[in-house]
Amino acid sequence: MSLEKVREGLLDALGSNSASKVVVLTGAWGTGKTHMWESLLVELPVDSKFVYLSLFGLKTIDELKLKIIESAVVRKDSTYKEYLKTVASASNALVGKFLPGTSLGKIAMLGIRSLLHNRIVVLDDIERKHDSLDVRELMGFVNECVDQYGSKFLMLMNVEKLSDAMHWREFQEKLIDREFRLAVTPYDAFEIASNKERFSGYEIIEQECLNLWLVNIRVIKRIISTYKEILDGKDYDPVGMAGLIPSLVLTTVCYFRAIKDAPSIDFLESSKGLPLGKNSSEDLKEQELIWADVIGKVGGINPAFVAIIRVYFEYGLLEKEMLDMMVDRLREQGDRTEVLKRINSFADEALWDKNFNPGVLDERCAEFTPGIEKLTVSELSNLAQVFSGAGRDDLRNKILDKWICAHELELEVEENDMDARLYRSHPKLEEMYLRVKARLYPVLSIEEAVSKISRVGSWGDRESDVIRSAEVETFASALNRLNGSDLAQFIYGVFGLSRISNLDESYPGTMSKFYEACRAVIRSNSESRLAGILEREFDRNNKGHFLMEAPGESDE
Repeated sequence: MSLEKVREGLLDALGSNSASKVVVLTGAWGTGKTHMWESLLVELPVDSKFVYLSLFGLKTIDELKLKIIESAVVRKDSTYKEYLKTVASASNALVGKFLPGTSLGKIAMLGIRSLLHNRIVVLDDIERKHDSLDVRELMGFVNECVDQYGSKFLMLMNVEKLSDAMHWREFQEKLIDREFRLAVTPYDAFEIASNKERFSGYEIIEQECLNLWLVNIRVIKRIISTYKEILDGKDYDPVGMAGLIPSLVLTTVCYFRAIKDAPSIDFLESSKGLPLGKNSSEDLKEQELIWADVIGKVGGINPAFVAIIRVYFEYGLLEKEMLDMMVDRLREQGDRTEVLKRINSFADEALWDKNFNPGVLDERCAEFTPGIEKLTVSELSNLAQVFSGAGRDDLRNKILDKWICAHELELEVEENDMDARLYRSHPKLEEMYLRVKARLYPVLSIEEAVSKISRVGSWGDRESDVIRSAEVETFASALNRLNGSDLAQFIYGVFGLSRISNLDESYPGTMSKFYEACRAVIRSNSESRLAGILEREFDRNNKGHFLMEAPGESDE
């Protein structure tokens, strides 16, 4: 039944000409039952009088009656004066008398009739009453008010959540005159929740709510308010926000359990919280497969953003710095996607369109040149080849120069030349690669190479080049230049090299050159401290005989 038909039916049932005395509006939580009643207020006859009461947490009928009295006071009901006269009269009649079981509270209840006479009484949140308030006792009160006070009741409830629903069914046929079921669509729910107010993320949030078939108006309102609080109006890039909204919607829905089969928040935060296809479905349990399907309805989520929303809901705290970085990263990804889209479209035309006009190359190049720095080196190489194939080396060089200018100073490459092949597609890129590598990994001194080998236990290309190219003068210079702990580390390190079994195969003559350098240092000044240190360390390492051997002999 459509919302409009439900509204028309309720207006008819609550009208003064209707014989209906007890009307029920049922529906799931958050589907707008209270909102429906509030919308009826402006359409009911002007002389209609009503009392609205929420049964949330009420334990007894006496508590319900007291709430009726409180409601009259708050609303400044005109009949409240009549009620006070009734209570005062009853109190005066009992002055000087003793009636067992009589209290001022019970005397106050005597005037309820005047507050409910010919009124529309709206009872909301019936399923949220305390279990000690039996539905049979409640329906007895309703029946009494209808028969004795001429009251008319509108009962708003979620029957499925009523703890004593069995007893409710017993009274349904006897007391209920008309029953309406509110079954809103996601379109209705979002329209009510948003109040048709347009805002920056309106369309995306609406679409995600529709994808999840979300009909809980309160949760939709929470989604919108959370979005406005942490994303809207914060100068975030629209592309960045668009990447987070699906996660915001689904996290809110799951946190408040607003749909069937809602994934747990822990699942959303885990790596399994990604759509199927980005992880192995074989790793998921049966329940997790169902959850993954729900995640797929919003196209996937951002687990890190889920964690931010969870903290926001549980503790009221917003990790703004983390959120700022996340939005910036998503914006960059969105910008890059747009650049790639334009470039791929151009490449398809330039390579495959039989009617492509080479005269537009300058114009097309100008379209994506501002974002050329967002390309990877492989993507850049492919684009450069398109221009080369079209005979426009000038445009190729233009995009290469712009990319190099943007990346060279911040580029990181591997020391072991694993990245080198990526830059061999064009001399300009290869030259830049060599400059970057020279900046990041300058040529090592002999002592730096020996020290790194000693610390790491292995060597890379730079260490190999230094050891392989070292001459007698290289070692002698280091021995004369170094002092203290630096000298000690160098000598210990070189002796360590001598214990490598295949050293002479990989680096022929290395130890012979070191020994000759040591002999040369000692010959130059046999009385020097350095000469004494070398003799001591050679003896300590059982290599003293090498100081006596002829140049060229190696440590086998």
